[in-house]
Amino acid sequence: MQIKELRDFYLFNDKLLYVSKEFIGYDPLISKGLSFEKSERGAAETTRHDTFEMGGPTLFYAMLSSFICGGPLRGHERIKILKNGRTIINYEWGSRGHGTIYTGGNDYKIENRDAFLVRNGHAMRERETDTIYRNFSPDHQYLFWFKNIIVPDKTEDERRDGAHRGDEKEAGEVPRHSNIL
Repeated sequence: MQIKELRDFYLFNDKLLYVSKEFIGYDPLISKGLSFEKSERGAAETTRHDTFEMGGPTLFYAMLSSFICGGPLRGHERIKILKNGRTIINYEWGSRGHGTIYTGGNDYKIENRDAFLVRNGHAMRERETDTIYRNFSPDHQYLFWFKNIIVPDKTEDERRDGAHRGDEKEAGEVPRHSNIL
């Protein structure tokens, strides 16, 4: 058994492993690549819509929008994903100009024992070889669907502050483990 570190994941037995304070997931289903429609600087916001299936009859709808404006460079990219008509991902990142970079919304969702996470292909890049897991495109966004996740125990401060992204679950809905990391 060998573990390789990728940018946002690990490879364990040639399968993706995701470890964060929010959840631990292994061997996810991975969506097809979702891409933003490129716009010219100063152009109006562009939006691309896409639908796809994962995990059998589960239908997903994705809306990707982007905007770039020059002088000083500012813009944003947004991704919203619905699962069977319910929003599970609503995330935005961009710049307000003069180097002000921001992110907002939720890039993951915990739903019972499942977790949904959106990342671009660079997240699966192996640093040493500069290759991307299974040749996924670095410029596409991917939805990862982890089943049977583990949610680590939260410290008292983390429980009091709550999660700033995703939905906090009550004890008992998802297996909780301490001393995992």
